[in-house]
Amino acid sequence: DFWRLFARRTFRQEADGRWRLDYDPGIGRALLEVGPAPDLWGPFASLAPIPTLVVRGAISDLLTPPIIEKMRGVHPSFAYCEVADVGHAPTLT
Repeated sequence: DFWRLFARRTFRQEADGRWRLDYDPGIGRALLEVGPAPDLWGPFASLAPIPTLVVRGAISDLLTPPIIEKMRGVHPSFAYCEVADVGHAPTLT
């Protein structure tokens, strides 16, 4: 049911029966105008005294194993969970 609802909110069926993504293409343009991503290593380091859980989808191409290792260097005590056969980001249901 979740995936059916997700698909209905993400895609639209055309008059000819084909499906296409149903979103505002201007979203991508707006993101380009924001500029480069901020450096978040400092804020992440400030979490070091706080218990933190990182949940990673095992086939994520965004949160990669080298990034996890760098995160360990900044916040050595975070708990880590990897969800098999899932990309970025795992649903927590």
